[in-house]
Amino acid sequence: MLDLVLCTLNRQEQLVRYISSLEHQRDQDWRLTVVDQNVDAGPVLRALGALVDDSRVTIVRLIPGLARARNVGLQRASAAGWVMFPDDDCYYPNDVALQGVCHCLLASSERVGVVVFPLATTGDDGRLTSELPSLRIHGNLIRTKGLAAPGLAFRVEALRSVAGFDERFGIGARYPADEDIDVIIRLLIGGWECVRVSYPTIIHPGNTDPDKLLRYAFARGALCHKHQGSPIVKGWLWRENVRHIREGWRRAELVTALRAMSRLISGYQAWTPELAPKRPFA
Repeated sequence: MLDLVLCTLNRQEQLVRYISSLEHQRDQDWRLTVVDQNVDAGPVLRALGALVDDSRVTIVRLIPGLARARNVGLQRASAAGWVMFPDDDCYYPNDVALQGVCHCLLASSERVGVVVFPLATTGDDGRLTSELPSLRIHGNLIRTKGLAAPGLAFRVEALRSVAGFDERFGIGARYPADEDIDVIIRLLIGGWECVRVSYPTIIHPGNTDPDKLLRYAFARGALCHKHQGSPIVKGWLWRENVRHIREGWRRAELVTALRAMSRLISGYQAWTPELAPKRPFA
């Protein structure tokens, strides 16, 4: 059985779309934990519809904080299985997507801690662009473009072994992004393997909001500082950030590129190694 942990806040319309795509999957061997961070429970109940009474569905009410919410869902996942964290605005493009996901997971060796699936994003014109995330399978990550939690499947044993997501990162936290990149780095440090596959694709709408880019840059700076001494990282985070800024410069997005660099440096300087909350994973 595949555990799905979905955290949602202020996205009833998009949540309805995800639930519909889940209900139409041929493979129905899943269990869904909805972490509802809305003020009112109504939107989630309406989006779930008939699934509210389904024994496979659990609703948890929690204050906002994406990493915290995912850790709460992780506590409810089967210790011997796999867990995915779909965003409330993503969805499956066809009725065999989860079937393909489960096939890949069953074929993974016991040292594989995370499997990376491709994401298709929607641009400003509404068109889909599919991208296979770039990484080196043996050892270091090279690029994080296209790498995001909705396209990641984690072995529950592996994720619990590194205490889940660092709750200092992610939407609603001090460093409002990169909780997914951080946990992959820690899995690699812990000796788990990270592999990517080319199918199936999961649809994850894009967002070109400049303010979001700046928030992500701030979090990435903090992430660079946190892992600056790691043998896994070896400076690739900084090289990647410079590459992104150079790309923005070539596109004549000069002001945004410079602001992103400023926020990156600010995030690096703002990192403090205070203890992160620990979850009692058993």
